[in-house]
Amino acid sequence: MDSTKSKIEPIWTTIDEKTTYPIYIGTDIIPEFGTLFKEHLPRCSQALLVTNQTIEEVHAAKISQISESLANMGVDLIVEAIPEGERTKSYWGLGMLYDFFAEHQLDRQSVIIAMGGGVIGDLAGFAASTFLRGLPLVHIPTTLIAQADSSLGGKVAINLARVKNIVGGFYHPKMICIDASFLQTLNVRELRAGLAEVVKYAVIMDSELFNYLEANVENIIAKDPEVLEKIVRRCCEHKIAVVEEDPEERTDRRAILNYGHTIGHALESLYHKYLHGEAVSVGMVAASYLAVKTEILPPADAERQSELLSRIGLPTNALGVSIDPLLQPMLHDKKRRGNTLRFVLPTKIGDITIKDVPKNDLPDLLQYLVEKRVFSPSEDATATDEG
Repeated sequence: MDSTKSKIEPIWTTIDEKTTYPIYIGTDIIPEFGTLFKEHLPRCSQALLVTNQTIEEVHAAKISQISESLANMGVDLIVEAIPEGERTKSYWGLGMLYDFFAEHQLDRQSVIIAMGGGVIGDLAGFAASTFLRGLPLVHIPTTLIAQADSSLGGKVAINLARVKNIVGGFYHPKMICIDASFLQTLNVRELRAGLAEVVKYAVIMDSELFNYLEANVENIIAKDPEVLEKIVRRCCEHKIAVVEEDPEERTDRRAILNYGHTIGHALESLYHKYLHGEAVSVGMVAASYLAVKTEILPPADAERQSELLSRIGLPTNALGVSIDPLLQPMLHDKKRRGNTLRFVLPTKIGDITIKDVPKNDLPDLLQYLVEKRVFSPSEDATATDEG
């Protein structure tokens, strides 16, 4: 038997004739990382792992396993931990990574391993895509949002001061390794925030997943390993299917993945009390309200969505938020077309449409959110940012 071959069966993503890569999903699969890595990157002898300081501490044992498994395959591992949080996903954070890459004299065969949540994946991916005109990239997502959504699809980006993800591109990894055991260390707020993206997939394309989430909220919050791996795998399958049809968001097909993100990104950029998933949750409630108002979504389905989000512990309003500041980042949204914004709107649980909404209609939509008193994260709420 060939010792360089793993028994773990991947899901393959095919973007075009030249771009195809495996996604390995399982629980406690990190000890096999070196074998998986060498199978797809046989010429690599040096890798640089980018993570943040929290992950470096919390997952020191897993980083040691990665290092040991790579060493067994003849690959030297360098670890660089950067400050955590959205503020690092900026020109400043990008420059920090470029300096690390130059300091360690990386060459075109060196591989960048992004180990973390969405911030690490986006930032390290963008740096890898541009340094030496492109270094091979591998993702090891550690948060639910990253495992179920952001590590897949090839989007890499940094933020400007008040606009998220406006500087970026598409750069696909050579491999993704999703180990659901990372999720056991997430605090409950981070776990809930990740579930917003899972609910997104259920609402836009999978009514069976929605039913499963309704029946398993308690098991998910309790971090049942089997349940967590199941929902991660289901979301990955959906994301892959959409990305393969529309790799660079040239049609409306991939745009459906932005459900809840138009208002969500604006909230997240301006009000730092919101985690990404919390902001997306509010954005999904807004989209469902708009869908009901335009008579394309039954009110009962909007209520089911809000009820599920509330049971998970996610916000369903924007209590305490000022409307006027929110409008500007929304008008910079990539989906803007002239005086309209493209909103992804549900037509039922499991299906959606895309509708152009005049910007003059936005104040009414935002007013609904700031008056809808259901649940809102507290101003002083804190959470460990693992990505």
